[in-house]
Amino acid sequence: MSSTSMKVRVGARISNIRERLGWTQEAAAAKMKVSRASLSHYEMGRREPDLETIAAMADALNVTVDYLLDRKIERQRLFMQWLDEPCPAIQAELKAKIDALEDRLKGETQHA
Repeated sequence: MSSTSMKVRVGARISNIRERLGWTQEAAAAKMKVSRASLSHYEMGRREPDLETIAAMADALNVTVDYLLDRKIERQRLFMQWLDEPCPAIQAELKAKIDALEDRLKGETQHA
């Protein structure tokens, strides 16, 4: 996690979950075993937690690390992008198969 946008997204996700649970920063920080000031920095995207802290945060918030890091959404976005823009080799193979089927259908129609 090195980009600023990742820090901001993770911080926003932590804050959103914490607020939905009705926890103050102080209460959440105690459950996560971090200081309130550190939690504030994480939520504002000014600092990034290390992996151990991310795991503790996910446990305290009762979510997965993937959810906290927004990884599922990123994978879904990449998958949808792949569907929209498939590999040229796959496109060529599919086109060849479609052309072969169309030729076969034309041949069957002409013989009928």
